[in-house]
Amino acid sequence: MKQLTLVRHAEARTCGMDFDRPLSLRGEQDAERMAQRLQTDGISADVILSSPAARAASTASTFAQHMGNAGSPIVWHDVLYDASRKDLVSLLSTLDAKHDHVVIVGHNPSITDIATLLQNEPVGYMPPCSVITIQFSAEYWSELAPQTGTLLRYETA
Repeated sequence: MKQLTLVRHAEARTCGMDFDRPLSLRGEQDAERMAQRLQTDGISADVILSSPAARAASTASTFAQHMGNAGSPIVWHDVLYDASRKDLVSLLSTLDAKHDHVVIVGHNPSITDIATLLQNEPVGYMPPCSVITIQFSAEYWSELAPQTGTLLRYETA
C-alpha cells in the first residue's frame, strides 16, 4: 500500500518576485495548524518532496517538523515549482518503493490536477494549505494510474 499526501503551499504574501514570496502571517499559522492536525492523527511521512519556492519551502519545513519523530526529510525538486500533470506523474513513478507515505508540497494548478487525476472523488479548487491524502493498493510508485486511488483525507485550513 502506498499513500500520497498532496499539500498546496500555505498563503503567501503578494509582494516581490513570485519564486521568493514568503508566507503571510496567516499562511504561517495555517501551515502550523494543519501540520499539527496531521501529527495529532498520527500521520507521518517517509519523505517530503517540495518545490524550492519560498512559500512551498516554508510550508514543507513546518510539515516536516510534525510528520515524524526526528522530522521527515525534505527533498527539493525544481520541477515542482511549475509542474505539469505529466511532470508529477513522472516524479511519482521514480520514487523508491521503500517509501510508503510520500508528501508533495507544491502549487496550483498542478496539485489540484494530480489529486483529481489519481482518485475518483471531486476535489475542485484546492485553496492554500489544503491537504489531500490518497491511498493506493500498489507495491511500487510506478504502478500508480488514473483513478486508482482512494481518498482518505481532504482538509482545508
